[in-house]
Amino acid sequence: MITGPLWDKAAGYDRYTGFLKASIENGLNQIDLIYKEGDFTISSGYEAMKKILKEERVEAVFAANDFMALGAIKYLLDNDIKVPQDIKVVGFDDNPIAKIYTPSLSTVKIDFYRAGVLSVNAIISCINGIEVENKMLLEYEIIERQSSI
Repeated sequence: MITGPLWDKAAGYDRYTGFLKASIENGLNQIDLIYKEGDFTISSGYEAMKKILKEERVEAVFAANDFMALGAIKYLLDNDIKVPQDIKVVGFDDNPIAKIYTPSLSTVKIDFYRAGVLSVNAIISCINGIEVENKMLLEYEIIERQSSI
């Protein structure tokens, strides 16, 4: 996995721990998982992918955002590694560029508008002295595109 900065609770740490939890629940051994930290930029995805492949050959990479996933794809293509035939790549966010990049990027899509509405409602409730849950689960959709199929 290419994580965001782990000090970033929502987009870095929570996506990383969610990835770990889902991997373990699906029978993967945590010891076999590789992660490198990026900073949500294309260049950090490129560098993280380079570091991952120096350690071990992998079949798939999940990145905590689409920009880092696109950087990983760029590194793979620059090194004659075929996506998705040799390594599958999946991002997170469904950034508009994910559709037009070649190969198009598979990604996890969440409704940022809905997330904003829930957040503002929670803040208003807190201001009015109403107790709110400190965690909310958002619906997501897996968008399969060329980078993983």
